[in-house]
Amino acid sequence: MDQLVCGSSKGSIPSADNPDFYQKDRKKKDIHNRIERDRRNNINDRIKELGLLLPKGASRTILKASCDYIRKLQKDRDGLIKQRPIESGGEY
Repeated sequence: MDQLVCGSSKGSIPSADNPDFYQKDRKKKDIHNRIERDRRNNINDRIKELGLLLPKGASRTILKASCDYIRKLQKDRDGLIKQRPIESGGEY
């Protein structure tokens, strides 16, 4: 029982006196933080790109306006498909 509280001799529980542990832990955290920062930057870049693709009058949030605009385009496309003469065949 004392080994579980104080740590085992095999080193499975990190010791507070071990500076290598803190360096490795800090490095892991730094890598994780960089990956998360890159992920957020990528998401933000794609949101900005969506904003550039929207019509200029879109005043709502970019994601909401993007969804609304895509739905409008799909509805317009479906309307055009229904108006096509039957003999032209095929879909867009």
